[in-house]
Amino acid sequence: MSYCLNPTCAAPQNPDQASHCQSCGAALRLHHRYRAMQLLGQGGFGRTFRAIDEQNSLNPDCVIK
Repeated sequence: MSYCLNPTCAAPQNPDQASHCQSCGAALRLHHRYRAMQLLGQGGFGRTFRAIDEQNSLNPDCVIK
């Protein structure tokens, strides 16, 4: 599942093949490269996601904040 990066999205989980959030319409890739897969945590300074770098086939797993 792809996770919407919009902090106000009511339904942030989306199918992997989606390019935009089905709930709010926001783009699901950060800088056309990183796709958030799971929310890891959040606090006063932002949110952290387990993500996939779609342009790095050797080591695609990463974390974005």
